[in-house]
Amino acid sequence: MFLKKNTNSESLKYSIKIKNFYNKSQDFVISPFNPFGVISDFGKEVLDKYINEFNNKKILDIGCGHGHLLKYLSDRGAKTHGVDISDVALKVARHNSPKSKLITGEGGKLPFNDNFFDYIICIETAEHFLNIQKAFNEMYRVIKKGGILILSNPNYFNTAGILKLLLEKFKFYPKNTFAPFSNWKKQSNENFVTILNLKQKLIRSGFVVFDQFTYNLLHGLIPFISVNWTFYRFWPIRKLRHIVERARNIFPLNKIGMNVITVCQKPKKLISQR
Repeated sequence: MFLKKNTNSESLKYSIKIKNFYNKSQDFVISPFNPFGVISDFGKEVLDKYINEFNNKKILDIGCGHGHLLKYLSDRGAKTHGVDISDVALKVARHNSPKSKLITGEGGKLPFNDNFFDYIICIETAEHFLNIQKAFNEMYRVIKKGGILILSNPNYFNTAGILKLLLEKFKFYPKNTFAPFSNWKKQSNENFVTILNLKQKLIRSGFVVFDQFTYNLLHGLIPFISVNWTFYRFWPIRKLRHIVERARNIFPLNKIGMNVITVCQKPKKLISQR
């Protein structure tokens, strides 16, 4: 392993800003994969679909938060590593997933050797990077040839995206801070990402994208519908959400869900994706 010193002043200031934000805002250290402190059935379904073998596989979770995903992977026999910019979150992660190797760091400068991991997972994190392209380049560098990258990100190719642009343009929200849930604080950095520009950036880094689909269609269409994540504890709301989600595979609804899963691979041989 190695760790490069960061001499870029903009990047350093940004890192300090983001670290302070997440150290003080642990309520943001959640995702659709673990909204209630344990990995969700949806998260398990996605991981089990794309990870062929867990036992002894080296898996990196970028933006690992409180370590719930790491614990699930570790319990399946994987050799797990986690990176997060929040020291506070990592203290919790060390308790939740004691077998995992955890490092304070960020996506744009991963402290690992080339071709080190079999799988990389990055859930609701890449949209907060200062330079998403640079982070994807780093993921490409540290993953093995043939390795699989699983991403989950917001998708703003929908009503939520229109609202984000309008609210930020007319200064209801500072730029890149949109949070479409009424009780959420403004994000410290929330880049405008879509199903298309994520794919373009990954291809530019060298990955082959072989699956991509959106989910949380209800939020993509009506982004302020929920008060908070606990809203979905209520059976009627979960039922409504499940009914709407059944339509998310129908074009064009399959492009406008609030979140997008992207699965790609570092090719074993250099190929053209044109």
